[in-house]
Amino acid sequence: MPREKHTLTVQLPPEHARLIARSLEVALTQEAEAGHTLSPYWQHHKEQAAFSLVDAERGIARLRGESGFYFPGRSYSELDWVNMVDRLLWRGTQRLLPPWSRSPAARRALALSLPRMTLGGARLGFPWFGRRLSYDYLRALHHLHSIAPFISDNITSGRQRLVALEIGPGTGLLALALRQLIPNSTLVLVDLPEILPFSSVLLSLAFPQARFLMPGENDARLFDLKRYDFIGLTPAAAKDLPGESIDLALNTDSMQEMEAGTIRSYFGLLRRVLRPPRLFYSSNRIEKWIGGRATRLEDYPYGPRDRHLFSRVNGFMQTRWVWRKIRYRIPYPRREGRRAGERVIQQLTELAVETS
Repeated sequence: MPREKHTLTVQLPPEHARLIARSLEVALTQEAEAGHTLSPYWQHHKEQAAFSLVDAERGIARLRGESGFYFPGRSYSELDWVNMVDRLLWRGTQRLLPPWSRSPAARRALALSLPRMTLGGARLGFPWFGRRLSYDYLRALHHLHSIAPFISDNITSGRQRLVALEIGPGTGLLALALRQLIPNSTLVLVDLPEILPFSSVLLSLAFPQARFLMPGENDARLFDLKRYDFIGLTPAAAKDLPGESIDLALNTDSMQEMEAGTIRSYFGLLRRVLRPPRLFYSSNRIEKWIGGRATRLEDYPYGPRDRHLFSRVNGFMQTRWVWRKIRYRIPYPRREGRRAGERVIQQLTELAVETS
């Protein structure tokens, strides 16, 4: 299928395409009734994102988004290849890795590969000595490498089913990698209704036999999460999740763009739905200015009884290649480090239950 910048035309199993379209209608209604306040950043992306059926019988659908980063695999920028190789070299030159990073689960996380499939007519990622990789996928593997040693052996070995909650899955690459690492898992994906189809499309293609539950699919309540492989929810619907039903929660690169009230609401949800040891992994900027206001990591509602298992600068994202322009607007690549407020902090925390 042809691919244009910021649009993607894909062919899904027809029943999956129709399910995503129906669920989008229901999800839009749910969120409209909830009346959530969005930051200017997410309001803009919400207005630009769209999913539409081109041919319902054949399962052909079109995705549109403001940013090319919504489309996984090969980025819309040639710098994806440069950043991918740069990060592979960075991984190979690290010397002082903590002992836990060499656990079997962590090593497996770094050895994963993008599925050999096409999205919009293009192969996912770039070939690399028998694997297929991209910068964004490597970033997902780095997250898994960081947290895998802290997940119980029963879960990483597959003896116990993992139930994980990701806030803001975006493209679905982290969910894909987590499912590859721990196949015996249920992944609950919470996102804005306009953004949720992006991860739903990728995961439907990567795991065509998986059991999906989407908004409006049926009248089933969320009492048996382990019955499904992927559950797509709006923020409003996530409030129906049972208490102490989630083993692990994750948020990467999206709380930094939320309103303070929204972040507090999510922390309240996590404290209710996570079960001991109530693990929450966050990788977000120290500070990000949006619409004249700053969202700061220091203002996240962590409590005095919460325990950080680690909290450190995300070295994977400390440097990057970007486009710069010289005279006559000729672009050239330049490697730069992140400024102080742009630094990304990755934290794995045991959240305490709030007491009245």
